[in-house]
Amino acid sequence: METILPVPQHLELVQLVADSRGITAVVRPKAEQSRCPCCGCLSSRVPYIYQRWNGGCRNGSQMHRELVEQGVHAALRTVTRYHALS
Repeated sequence: METILPVPQHLELVQLVADSRGITAVVRPKAEQSRCPCCGCLSSRVPYIYQRWNGGCRNGSQMHRELVEQGVHAALRTVTRYHALS
């Protein structure tokens, strides 16, 4: 039986993956404290997102394309999830 080691403080546990070899922990560096916990780099674009929503844009993929053109580095899933909350 293998020992389970604690996750170092500078990393966060993302996922546990089980396969025939056992369980593997997927970790990543913790997010910077300045990032918004619910939407990451989108926090600076909130006014724009609400403006587009109020203007009738209900397509998360379209919103993602527009934000990428503005230099935002956010995943489509993140934008779509945030857009759905608007």
